[in-house]
Amino acid sequence: MFVRSARVADMAFKSIVGVLAAFTVVGTVNSISMIYDIKKRADIRRFEMERKTLESTSPDFVANDEAGQRQ
Repeated sequence: MFVRSARVADMAFKSIVGVLAAFTVVGTVNSISMIYDIKKRADIRRFEMERKTLESTSPDFVANDEAGQRQ
């Protein structure tokens, strides 16, 4: 009887460890994804700020940029 309950306890322990490992992996992937999204938004925001700065300091920047995109 003791051997049987030890096996059940061992299987239950392995199941719990497996579930915790799965949650850890999912949490890590979500964290990495969130960090990537935050970095991407920051890069976009920085690009927009640089563009606004260039537009305000150089009035012909927009015309030159549009001509460059058409080529």
